[in-house]
Amino acid sequence: MLSRNQIRVKIFHCIYSSYIKNDYSNFDFKNSFNDYKNLYFKVLEILVYLKKRAEFEISHGLKKNFASEDDLNPNKKFINNQILKKIETDINSNYDDDEKKSIAKKIFELLKTKKYFIDYMTNEKNELISDKLLINKIIKNEIFNYNELFDYLENKSIYWNDDILAVQILTSKIVDGFQKNKKNNFKNINIFKNIEDEKFAKNLLYKTIEKRNENTEIIHELAKNWDFDRISILDSILLQLAITEMTEFDTIPYKVSINEYIEIAKMYSTKKSYEFINGILDTFLKKKILI
Repeated sequence: MLSRNQIRVKIFHCIYSSYIKNDYSNFDFKNSFNDYKNLYFKVLEILVYLKKRAEFEISHGLKKNFASEDDLNPNKKFINNQILKKIETDINSNYDDDEKKSIAKKIFELLKTKKYFIDYMTNEKNELISDKLLINKIIKNEIFNYNELFDYLENKSIYWNDDILAVQILTSKIVDGFQKNKKNNFKNINIFKNIEDEKFAKNLLYKTIEKRNENTEIIHELAKNWDFDRISILDSILLQLAITEMTEFDTIPYKVSINEYIEIAKMYSTKKSYEFINGILDTFLKKKILI
């Protein structure tokens, strides 16, 4: 589930996309938020591809002409991991993507050298808690630390890089919350924590678009000592979002809104940009709201 900060970033993406297309009537609202969900499913798929890779190696070992003792008596603990089996059942993918197979093969080769994986495989106890712990370690230490996988995901969507941390947290939470005798389904996730966050996202988008001319005039007035033509479109959109939030959402403290957009500016703009945004919003707060 997305935090308010992540919601703001996604609305920022939506409005920037509308600006690039010069079309403020058709928004990428749904697609932008679905990217987060799609990334989550890609992570689940990679986990199952790892399971498929382990199954392939076991099958291949059994077919060797000169099979070793380990080949003939393979350790099936990983492929019997309760979390992996449940994910495989829930997402029901075709698993025929050669690029993902290649990535999974490389990650699995690396995984087999890791002490935590070796310890898991040599522990004869079959406990759900250890199954969860292993999967969360793979998510954190291997999947989200593998550059080739990052490149693969970025080729699918330029915005997924912004969602990676949120998806890592989400996936780990869902794995931790899995219980054997309850109706768990890894496919069913909520993008928003609650209806209030969903309303916040939609209202922030539509109000900012609705007020873009009015807010642009406000920015012109506040930036008298600046060459407005040199203000980047990214900075302008962030300022419009912040001004909308500060004037339309009474329950959010002004300073919270300012700090949130400064942090987003740090992610997407230069040091001068976020200092400029900070100055404009501080002036706006004093002139337009508090006075």
